[in-house]
Amino acid sequence: GVGSQFILTLPVKQAAMAYPSLLPRPNRVIGLAPGQPQFRILVVDDQPDNRRLVKQVMLFLGLEVWEASNGTEAIQRVERERPDLIWMDIRMPEMDGYEATKRIRALPGGPPPIIIAITAQVTAGGQQQALASGFNDYVGKPCQEQVLFDKLANHLGLKYLYAAPEDELAHFSEAFSIPEEVLAHLPALTSDLLSTLPKSWLPELETAVLHCDEPRLYQLIQQIPEKHSLLAHSLAHFVNDFRFEEILQFTRSYQPQESAER
Repeated sequence: GVGSQFILTLPVKQAAMAYPSLLPRPNRVIGLAPGQPQFRILVVDDQPDNRRLVKQVMLFLGLEVWEASNGTEAIQRVERERPDLIWMDIRMPEMDGYEATKRIRALPGGPPPIIIAITAQVTAGGQQQALASGFNDYVGKPCQEQVLFDKLANHLGLKYLYAAPEDELAHFSEAFSIPEEVLAHLPALTSDLLSTLPKSWLPELETAVLHCDEPRLYQLIQQIPEKHSLLAHSLAHFVNDFRFEEILQFTRSYQPQESAER
């Protein structure tokens, strides 16, 4: 009832490199190279946010994507959709990833899909167990976008288009510096504003927000037509202020008309 005091000692030492953030970044993937096959992907995870993150990366590449929330649903999806690759969470209710993978491997009707385990418990023993249980590969959570790209390239042979190796963030930040007189007249972000934009643009925006990818966000904002410049400046203002969660709420509040009718 009077509180507690905890004391710990952390052994630290000076890092070998003082400014690791100044290392050059690898070129960013901006899409698939021309002539790539249309692969079919299944994302299996009991957590909706985890599924959404991986799904958005797949949609960004233009791949066909389905979702399942447990092993039982995954087997049903495989029987119906015949995906080429499955991102399979290991720990799930009802049926975990190990059992689901075993049953998918036993399904008749052609070669089984590539199945990559996704888990928050990344250990050498866990990787060996996953590979021994029938998984083709193994990645840890949270899934980094570049890791997903690399696994797709390794297992499906995908080839990518890359952004030019330049200081994109500084370039775009300068391009979207907003004068005070413009800030005073920026419109509020409402879902109605999104109805003026292409439907394919929204998933890419959401993926960039989830990864806090400022250069990609600025690139997408540049695609907004000139007649909607106030919307572009509003979004750029949010990016400049690192208000990614508010942008995410804004995008998720939008429901296209045909989706609402269904």
